[in-house]
Formats: sequence, C-alpha cells, structure tokens
Amino acid sequence: MLPIVLAAAAALLVVQAAHQPAAAEPVLYDEGLALEVYASGFCCRLTGMEFMGDGDLLVLQKNGHVRLVRDGQLLADPVLIVETTPVREMGLLGIARSGEAVYIYYTVPDADGNPLSNRIERYSWDGQSLADPAVLMELPANTYHNGGAMTTGPDGQVYAVIGDTGRYGPLQNKGLEGIHPPGTTDYLDTSVILRVDPPGPYYAVGVRNSFGLAFDPVTGTMWDTENGDDDSDEINVVPDGFNSGWEAVMGPATEEGLARMVGYEGYEYRDPEFTWHRPVAPTGIGFADFGAGEYDGSVFVGDCNQGRLYMFKMNQERDGFVFTSPGLQDGVADEGDSLEEIVVAEGLGCITNIRTGPDGYLYMTSYSHDTVYRILPASTGHAQQTIEQTPTEPDVQQPGEGGGCLIATAAYGTELAPQVQMLREIRDGKLLPTESGAAFMSAFNALYYSFSPAVADLERESPALRAIVRGAMAPMLHSLSLMGLADGVSEQQTILLGTAVIMLNVAMYAGAPAVAALEVQRGMARLRGRPSRDHA
Repeated sequence: MLPIVLAAAAALLVVQAAHQPAAAEPVLYDEGLALEVYASGFCCRLTGMEFMGDGDLLVLQKNGHVRLVRDGQLLADPVLIVETTPVREMGLLGIARSGEAVYIYYTVPDADGNPLSNRIERYSWDGQSLADPAVLMELPANTYHNGGAMTTGPDGQVYAVIGDTGRYGPLQNKGLEGIHPPGTTDYLDTSVILRVDPPGPYYAVGVRNSFGLAFDPVTGTMWDTENGDDDSDEINVVPDGFNSGWEAVMGPATEEGLARMVGYEGYEYRDPEFTWHRPVAPTGIGFADFGAGEYDGSVFVGDCNQGRLYMFKMNQERDGFVFTSPGLQDGVADEGDSLEEIVVAEGLGCITNIRTGPDGYLYMTSYSHDTVYRILPASTGHAQQTIEQTPTEPDVQQPGEGGGCLIATAAYGTELAPQVQMLREIRDGKLLPTESGAAFMSAFNALYYSFSPAVADLERESPALRAIVRGAMAPMLHSLSLMGLADGVSEQQTILLGTAVIMLNVAMYAGAPAVAALEVQRGMARLRGRPSRDHA
C-alpha cells in the first residue's frame, strides 16, 4: 500500500513541477550575508574539513582521500589516502588540528568491507602532506551511528564523538546491568565524547549520535548537535561532565525520563537549548567571527534532511538562544511553529561540517553537492562566484510537513543512504514547494507517522525485516526514477508519465500478487479434481 501511495504522490509532483519547478541552486535569505562557492571539483561525498595555520584547507572525502585546497583552488593529488569502506555511515568521518598535528577519524574495514573498528590517528603536517601516522584509539564500529565529528578546545585538547554504533552500551543510561550481551565490555567507548589527545576521562556520556562539535570562541564552552531517533533532534551546551540523556531522554526531559536515567558519578543532565520535534538531522555547528555584531552573537547549524543553514541568536550569557517568534520561545520547534526566523539558507544539500576560517567567515562542506561553501558579510564585497540572494522570506515548511523518512532510514541504516536521499529530494524538492504537494504531504504524514515509528523500531531490532523492507522498496525506487523523463516535457505528457508510474506500482504491488494467488488457487483446484493413482 505504501509504495502505491508514494507513486501517487510522484504523479502529483511531476504535474506540479511542470508549472512550478523547484530551484536546484542554493538560496540565501539574509540581506546582510553573501553565500558563495569556495571550492568544488571534489568527488565521493565530503564529510569534514580543517584549516591549517597557513590558511590551507584540508577536506575529507568519504572514500578515504584527504584533499588540499590552497588559495581557493583544489589541488589534484590527495595529501593522504586511508583504506576504508565509504558506505552508509562508514568511511573517512572526522578531522581536527592542534598545532601542526592533524587527527583523523575513519572506519577500518575487514577483507569483505565490513567494519572492524573506528580508528583515530595522529599525523604531522609539513605543508604538503600528512606523515608520521600514529594510532591513538581503536573504537567500536558498525555500519551506522559511528559519529566521527572532531574539534579542538581553546587549550589544544582534541575531542571526538562516537555514537551508539547500534549497540546497547552501559553509557547510554543503562548501567552495567544493561549491557547486551551480558558481561560484554566492548561497548564502553560508545555514546560518548572522548578526550583524544591527551587522553582522559569521558567528556560526556549518553550521546545517541552526533555530527557536530564546536567551541564558543568567547566562552570556551563546547556545543554539539545530536540526532534523535524518530523525533527530538537537539542542539546542546556540553559542559565537562555532561550526560546527554540517551536513551532515557531525547528532547526536554519528562519526569518519567529523568527517573529512567542512570546516575553516573561526575556527570549531570541538562535539557537541550533547542529541539526539533520532527527530525531534520542536524549536522555541523559553528560560530561566526565576521566582525559584525549582528552575527557574531550567533550559532550556525546545518542539517542533512532539508539542506538548510540555521542561525540562532545567543542570549547575553551565551548559554542559550533568544527568539522573537512566540512558537520558538520554549526552545522547541513543535507542530505548526514557523521556522522563518532561524532559516538563513537552503538548497545546500546535506551539510556535514561547519568551520570558522582564519578570515572569520563560515565554511560548510556539502555531502550532496561535493562542494565547500562560504558565508560572509555582504558588506565586505569580497565574495566571488556569489549565489544570488533571494530577497523574499523563505517558504519554510512547518515541522510536520517534512520530518524523517523513518522506514527507509531504518531499512538502509542511515539518513545518508542514496535511496533515502532520493525519497527526500522528491519530497522536499518537488512536492513541498508546491501548494498541492504540500497539502498532499500534510494529509499523507498524518497517516504515515501513525505507524512508521513502530515499523522503524521493529526494523532496527530485526536484520531480516530490514532486508525484506529493502527488497520490497526496490521496485518502487526504480519506478520513481522514471520521473526524470518528465523534465522539459508538456503538462499532458507529464500527467501520462505520472499515471504510468502509478499503474506500474499497482501492477507490481497489487496485480502481480493477485495473479500469483489466483494461479495457486487454480492449481490447487486442478489437484483436487485429478483422480488418484489408486483409482486409475
């Protein structure tokens, strides 16, 4: 039933796209800022970056290549290649710098490409290449929730975050009695923020999965982004000794959630500073140092689901946010709350990392576009390859209109899977920008979210069910790809193509099983009517 409904949505979206095509290029909504392409020509999905002291920029490709951007130009040869498996949430995942030492975080595969560990290595930078590798940590690994974001504190301490890696570790507010399987100690280094160099006690525990760490340059306080399960993505202030609450709590805590938390000595819980009720998959987080007061008191956060850049204005204490919209003043983006106040840009694809450059400007890596973007004040006049600003207010969907592709994400194990990204691009790039499409999605989500969280939970517990769902979705995904033929054709041809897609899915998911059942019934009838050999 679900594939047929999605195919019907596909037919609607191609009809609407013939009249209101969604802009494929990034758009910027703040008149005081400029957005530009800083570096391009990469391949293989960008996951992170780090500036060196001379202004060189090291950029990570998920396939294990570290690339060098010098004076805005991508050099041809990688400065380092590590062996990894760049599928799902595995690969070359994180980078940080302290002095001339460079730290990288990547998934180590076995001979079949399956994850053996997540490894953190330290290298020296000579201005041309990364040399003298030293293995610092071997951490648990899985195909998803490996984390990998890294950052460096004001004192030069290097940190890294690792997610739950799909395992039931004791530092997920379970305690030692909650380890599965019992007696296993392999999962201690999961759901934590680690002190990497020099090593030390866990900086934070109870982290489900994070793609973003950064320090406030004014207060020296760590902040992170954290992805929820089926709801409640977070932005957190992360003091030393922080318990983020997973898996007892995501989003602002309830009394029931607090009662379920484990009391780790030296670690305390604190509510998030901001929560999206419906998932947006927040990723990179960073602080601007533009030299313009309006923006320097702000936190910038990217997401993966919507391709948006958000700006949050900080309070005077710099430990929380201030909002003018009444709906956001509780720090939660609930159903019906407008996000216009905080959305700065969109169309950026899946943003994986945000860094503040030596010039004080913001740099972002796009996983989807294989591009490094830069945000700077429009008043500087320095931007080149500037992306045209859209002076109107963003047509921002409400939290209930998008959300996560929960069943597909659970089936493929990651929000970054190309199949999940395809479904999101159809929804966000074609359906939601149109009036009819948005109305359809509003009605569809009311049905979809009534059962999808339960199905996604069952998938996460059953590898067999995940395989069945992936197999069931494969024909639908192939049929939806046919809609690319609708580009540049007439409205009538678009309608015919959309109708054909619906009929194809009906035939695959309803007609074929019905015919098969009928043939089985006829075969059984023939067997019942055939005389036995004893009577022949």
